[in-house]
Amino acid sequence: MIEVKVVAAVIYYSGELGPQAVVLADLSDGRQTVEIMTYYSDELTFTAEELVGLTWAQVRALHFERDKCYLQS
Repeated sequence: MIEVKVVAAVIYYSGELGPQAVVLADLSDGRQTVEIMTYYSDELTFTAEELVGLTWAQVRALHFERDKCYLQS
């Protein structure tokens, strides 16, 4: 089974609901502009470049680890 990977990502920041960031990605299976993650930019930091090449499961795991580290700090 081939895992779908992120081929491009863009991070948008919205101030309407606080410092929330939304990550939209194009995926290797042809889907475009898929929301793959949301987070609060005053708590966590990501770059689009570090998400490219990751599978959806790896993106979730990265988010979980950073969130856990933030909550434990």
